[in-house]
Amino acid sequence: MSNFHIWQPQLAQERLKWKSKQPLYVLALRAYRLPEPVEIQWRDTYGGCRSWIELVNAIEVADVNAAISDADYAERFHELSTCLAD
Repeated sequence: MSNFHIWQPQLAQERLKWKSKQPLYVLALRAYRLPEPVEIQWRDTYGGCRSWIELVNAIEVADVNAAISDADYAERFHELSTCLAD
């Protein structure tokens, strides 16, 4: 399972025990490469402990390319699904 997150093993175990009535959720993300880098200006509303933020200015996503192939993504998704089913 450690191939699918960035936490150290001990932290992952501690987090699973912490707030047992508030489970962790798994989200499979698909990453895409933008044709050009985008610089996002920092705003105070982006700070703090957040999993997601709402950007003030949208990023144009036309002409993006998947970071990995469809086959690789499907394989990784299957591996993740198998880990979660155990």
